[in-house]
Amino acid sequence: MHADNVCLLSSSLQGLREMLLVVESFALSYHVQFNPEKSVLLLFNDQNGMPIEIDLIFMGQEVCTASDASVEHLGLSIGRSY
Repeated sequence: MHADNVCLLSSSLQGLREMLLVVESFALSYHVQFNPEKSVLLLFNDQNGMPIEIDLIFMGQEVCTASDASVEHLGLSIGRSY
């Protein structure tokens, strides 16, 4: 990972939303810019394979849910391995 990357882990959607509010508040207070277009939501518990609709907003934009069980970042695979 690089110093300009942030990973948030939460066991609940509400917890994740609260953490994103803290990150947004920090960004405003310290003039830090985050690119919400590079943000991805990765679900580790998908209700037995059933699709889940989640609306998650970060920096005024909707966060996309990863279409796969893992994402690639700087050559590293993050997520589930089968």
